[in-house]
Amino acid sequence: MTDPKYSLYNMDNINRAKEDPDYLGELITHNINLIRHSINKYVNTSPNFLYACGATYDDLLQIGSIGFIKAIRAFDTERGIKFSSFASIAIAREVKHFLRSNYSVMKISRGAQRLMVEIKDIEAELGEMPSPAELAVMLNVSEKRIMQIQQVSSFMKSLEEPDNNDMCCADTIESGDNVDLSVEDKLYIEKLIDIVKDKLSETELNILKLQLSGNNQSDTAKDIGISNMKVSRTIQKIREILKQTEFFG
Repeated sequence: MTDPKYSLYNMDNINRAKEDPDYLGELITHNINLIRHSINKYVNTSPNFLYACGATYDDLLQIGSIGFIKAIRAFDTERGIKFSSFASIAIAREVKHFLRSNYSVMKISRGAQRLMVEIKDIEAELGEMPSPAELAVMLNVSEKRIMQIQQVSSFMKSLEEPDNNDMCCADTIESGDNVDLSVEDKLYIEKLIDIVKDKLSETELNILKLQLSGNNQSDTAKDIGISNMKVSRTIQKIREILKQTEFFG
């Protein structure tokens, strides 16, 4: 367990870190597992991906520490939301912004872009993603080429898709050797639903609940019997609603 002197549950510690740079440095050191876990859970850290972005995992830890510092400075200790939740979002977004900036220098050929679009269209039409071998036959390219395109596409999706944290938030962190980050803190989720429920249709509310339960967009569309586009538009609508509230302050 973390020394109480550095516990993120103690708002006095958060307030002290706002004023004392030396203590802030100590707080980061003693809560490095929060930074590490936030990165591992919400960011693609595969070696190939980091290589494509020209980054190392140590780079991510340094950038994550910057996100932690920003979270300390911005966090309102009177709001009643756990700092670990707020920090997890700040850390993940800081790292994704860093990777997105580095990734932007990569060049993707027009042919690769065309194949990405065609693969996406096939998935949308069939309602599921065919195997690489099946796609190779459909698109008249090699299976190896399909797998390369899918890898690049997954890199882009990791950087460009909205954070799931905009819909659900990690509220339970025990900093130390055993880090347990839960994305289903009931009180937090109930608060979120209460904010938006009057502005959503029954279908849209069901989409939100399924997303909060851990579904991805494809699973949610399949469970409700609607298109992926409808799910995507609903998620964007919810994001806009929340931006107009103090939920994300």
